[in-house]
Amino acid sequence: MVSSLMPNLYATDCENFVRLVAGSISLPYFKSRFFSPFILYPPPEGLSPHDRSVWILHEYGVRYMCAPDDGPIQLTDMGDGTLGAIFTSSGVPPLAFYRHLVGRFPDLEIMYEYNHRIRRMCGFGSVNTLNVRSTLPKHEVFETPADLEALRQSRSWVLQLQGPPSWDLMSDVDSPSDEAME
Repeated sequence: MVSSLMPNLYATDCENFVRLVAGSISLPYFKSRFFSPFILYPPPEGLSPHDRSVWILHEYGVRYMCAPDDGPIQLTDMGDGTLGAIFTSSGVPPLAFYRHLVGRFPDLEIMYEYNHRIRRMCGFGSVNTLNVRSTLPKHEVFETPADLEALRQSRSWVLQLQGPPSWDLMSDVDSPSDEAME
């Protein structure tokens, strides 16, 4: 199944891969910094805690982003003017943050993948100056291990797509048992 809209899920972690294709203007800038919204696009000073939280969610599209070890996100030089990183975000990929960066750096293209194991969804896309206002990811939902395997085979993924920790456990949560119905 394919959906044209991103679900609004901020409850659990989403694994992300990002590749920045950077030109001569933006490459040195990104090479010298962590891939952090708080460094690259910090919130305005003087906001109340509530207003800061609302601003972060609106401007970044997620509540948090961190490396898999909960540290800062380090971009790795992948050669040919590209930098890459794997990180975790809250529920969905940080599309609003990507759009801001591309709007600020016209020679930048951001290609991304994401995988949300618990919600059984994954997707990919890119943001560049031509589509910065209108881009949506190709979003896929997998209901069974066979669906997930078909997605793995559908394209060359950088992320290792994974399903829920236990398909049996998830099916118990998704559909009530016969005992519960009695």
